[in-house]
Amino acid sequence: MVAARPSDHCRLLFIGLGWWRKGGDVALEVAKRLNANGLRTELTVVGCHRQELPESLPDFVRVVEYINRATKEGSEQFTALLRNSHFLLVPSRFEAMGLVFCEACAFATPCLATHVGGVPDIVKNEMNGKTFTLNADVEEYCQFVQELMGNNKKYKELAFSAFNEYQTRLNTKTAADNVIKLLQEL
Repeated sequence: MVAARPSDHCRLLFIGLGWWRKGGDVALEVAKRLNANGLRTELTVVGCHRQELPESLPDFVRVVEYINRATKEGSEQFTALLRNSHFLLVPSRFEAMGLVFCEACAFATPCLATHVGGVPDIVKNEMNGKTFTLNADVEEYCQFVQELMGNNKKYKELAFSAFNEYQTRLNTKTAADNVIKLLQEL
């Protein structure tokens, strides 16, 4: 999956209901700045209702309002988006945990997020992505992305590390085993 991702441009994936709460405006600004900085960047927005989004979006933004993952087609579409994206970018202003970060790691897709709520328990810096402060400048995101997109070896290491985090920590079997162990200790 990682080797199949293009090296000549960047694919960002934003997933979330609630454009502002999930930081869609920040994701859009990151994509704009990356393009302005010379890194051709695509942003796919998934899950937001069209009326939440800005009236006019640049050509490099693709909107997928809703994916019904209960259907075979929806599941395949969601999987393809995660598999083909370089980064999951969800700079939430409020977040309890963010299961989508675990899902991204299952496809070796590093995560870019804000250091809010339970997100830092899932997204570990340099392990499966990076968290940024809530008031981080868009340029901080851009520098991180540009550094990795400019160093394919380093990007692949982070992507493989994200997959390793999924296999060892961020999957339902591991979580269930940990709960069982804790209950047995009680």
